[in-house]
Amino acid sequence: MVSQKAHNELSDLIPEKIDRSKDIHGFGKTCMTAFAQIQTTQNHTKRKKAFMKLLSLNSSSRYIPDIISCLDKISGEWKEGDILEFSKQMNYFTFTAFNQILFGKDLEYISTHKVDYINHSNNTVKLEFREFFICMAKDLAYSWVHPLTLILPILNEFDLVNPFKRNLKNIDTFRATLKEFTAKCEDQDSIFFQLRENSDNKEDEIFEDLIFFMLGGTETSSHAITSAIFYLKKNASVLEKLLGELEKNGFTRSVQKVENYTIDNIHKLDYLSYVVKESLRIDNPTTDSLKYEAKENVTICGVPISKGSKIGIDILPSHYNPNEWQYPQEFIPERFDPESEYYKKPETDKNLKEGKSKSRAFMSVPFSYGERKCPGQTFALLEIRVALIFLLTRFDFGISDEILQKEGNGYAIGTEVDLSVMVNKIFSMA
Repeated sequence: MVSQKAHNELSDLIPEKIDRSKDIHGFGKTCMTAFAQIQTTQNHTKRKKAFMKLLSLNSSSRYIPDIISCLDKISGEWKEGDILEFSKQMNYFTFTAFNQILFGKDLEYISTHKVDYINHSNNTVKLEFREFFICMAKDLAYSWVHPLTLILPILNEFDLVNPFKRNLKNIDTFRATLKEFTAKCEDQDSIFFQLRENSDNKEDEIFEDLIFFMLGGTETSSHAITSAIFYLKKNASVLEKLLGELEKNGFTRSVQKVENYTIDNIHKLDYLSYVVKESLRIDNPTTDSLKYEAKENVTICGVPISKGSKIGIDILPSHYNPNEWQYPQEFIPERFDPESEYYKKPETDKNLKEGKSKSRAFMSVPFSYGERKCPGQTFALLEIRVALIFLLTRFDFGISDEILQKEGNGYAIGTEVDLSVMVNKIFSMA
């Protein structure tokens, strides 16, 4: 298991002695010069500051109506009794939401704009842009672990053979399509417009940064929502408790009030917060962080790491460490409640026997940590919580016992298994 000491020492070395290494095998190919990809410089810091100013907690809350509008639009296509590929539906939602918030409501129509996608048979087919986006993201996720990448990484790095050559052509189509439409962006509320007009960042830098946020945020959020719905249905008592908290705070299945979705009301939902945290712990959308590189010779926990070595933060060992979590294989949101018995460390831990409390800062790291942690964390958590409130108070999702009882299910990025649900509409938006 990865120790807290190792995480702590690594965190202290970022970014002075260990800094970001570009992703040249997967998602990073779409935006090689995004601020999340480059090393920590004044340019990086300036771009990150401008970006995060628009996605702080107070700024993110202004996008709640947009999130609800996109949820209403996507779910409005569902009919009672439909069997849904839920993961794909959540991809549609997050893609629509990010597209609208980043690039403007006036570009909403690009979601269904048809573009050329080169499929696995090397045939060119017309897909809606949102479907193209999902297919491209899956291709790039798989390219990280493709046998050719593992055996001879240079084939991926320089796009020498398929599927990498094909992926590159699809990336070019994606970028060209988005570039064409963002040139028409005039929505003053969009992040693209605000950065373009109110920051001194170059327009091509803004474009790169927003592509990274769009791709990373869309995929991680959709998978997180899918996992949360799955584990709530798998654990009926947890779902019942959460619905009780929602109803107590005005989010009911009988009365729908969009005005209830204020940041203050959402922050009152402690159990919802625990459910989201536990979903991210047990089935985090990603299994490791973006890569780092040692800028000089360093040592972590006595292990020498030479200059130029690639380093990654493996998330799963921390999230399943039996020395830090009681029953780590089980879905127990209460483990994040300071008043719960599950919040305490396992009885076998000597610190618990001595009545001591040890920091667990590095035991739940769904967004990584330190100077280079995910810049969209605040917005992502808000979007996931709003989506769960909306979905749970408007629909009942039926999942077969076969799926619920199967061990080892997960819906992180790269999974080939979609979550099939039957949707039952409880009532319409009021």
